[in-house]
Amino acid sequence: MESVNLVHNVAACLRLIRPMRQFALVIGGTLQPDDTIQVQHFDHPIHLWEIPQIQQGFFLRNRDVAELQAVIPAFQNAMAG
Repeated sequence: MESVNLVHNVAACLRLIRPMRQFALVIGGTLQPDDTIQVQHFDHPIHLWEIPQIQQGFFLRNRDVAELQAVIPAFQNAMAG
């Protein structure tokens, strides 16, 4: 459950940095011996699908990733209270 919360928090923080459509949030499954994943479920964030028209063409840039790496520790602390 801790890993799911981490993914949700990182996704929320990224949406503040760069709003984009999200097609999947959490994908769960079993890691196979050949290093493939047998997908068992995924959360489809339908509420994160529709965003303002101007943001629909946005994509993740290297500077967005760098900003996420810089602010995620503080964001995680804030989310933890």
